[in-house]
Amino acid sequence: MAYVPYTSKAVIGYDNVFTSAAVAASSETDEGPAENAVDGLTYDWWQGEGDPDTLTVNSGSASCDYLAIAAHDLGTQSATITLQGSADGAAWVTVAGPYSPTDDTPWLWRFTQATYAYWRISVAGGPCRIGVVNAGVAMVLPEGVYAGHAPASLNRKPKLLNNDSEGGQLLGRSIIRSGATSEIVQERVSTTWVRDTWQPFARFAETRPFFYAWRHADFPEEVLYAWSDGEANVQQGPNQFMKVSLDIKGQVE
Repeated sequence: MAYVPYTSKAVIGYDNVFTSAAVAASSETDEGPAENAVDGLTYDWWQGEGDPDTLTVNSGSASCDYLAIAAHDLGTQSATITLQGSADGAAWVTVAGPYSPTDDTPWLWRFTQATYAYWRISVAGGPCRIGVVNAGVAMVLPEGVYAGHAPASLNRKPKLLNNDSEGGQLLGRSIIRSGATSEIVQERVSTTWVRDTWQPFARFAETRPFFYAWRHADFPEEVLYAWSDGEANVQQGPNQFMKVSLDIKGQVE
C-alpha cells in the first residue's frame, strides 16, 4: 500500500485539560452553563452573555499544543477564540490564536507546546455557543495515511427519509440523522508505541469521544469529532511490527 507524504500525519486530540467539574465561566445562561462545554456531549452547550467570554480551568500544571472545538456556532457568529495560560490565574498570556472559524464544523489547531497551571479560552464576537472544547497534547500518529483511506469529511453517512406516492412519485425527502464514518489504521508500528501510546488511547476511546484530523498538515479544516464504533484491534505484523485499527464515527458538521 502507498503512503502519503511524511508531513501528512493524522492527529488525535484526546488529552484534554478542560475536563474539570470546577471549570468556571465569566458568564453563562440558564440553558448554557459552563459545565456543558466539558462534558464531551454535542447536544448541549455553554453560552456566555458577555463579549468577550472566558472559560477557565485550574489544571494544576498541564501542557497544551492543540485546541479543538465542536458543536459550536463561532462561524455563524463570526467570532474568534483564543487560548490563554496563566501561572496564577490572574496574569494571562496568549498561547494560541485568535482563531476565526469560517463555519460551525469541528476545528482543531496546532501550536508550540506550553505549560501552565491555569488555562482558559476567550471568545470574542459573541455571545456564542460551544458544546465541546478540548486542549492538551496532541497524539500524532507515527505513520502516514495509507492509500484507500476514506476521509470522514468526504464520506458523510446521512440517514434519509423518502416520501413516495402510491404511483412512485417522489413527494419529498429529508435527513433524519447525519454523521460520518472512518477508520484509524497504522500498518507498521513498533510494539513499544502500541503499548505506551496506542493502548492508553484505545482504552480512553472505549468510553469517551475525541478529535481526529486525518491529514492535518494538508487539510486542517477536515476534522472529525469522533467516538469509537467497535473494538480497537491489534495484530502482529512482520519483523516485530504491529498493526492497529479502530472504526470510528462522529460529526463533521
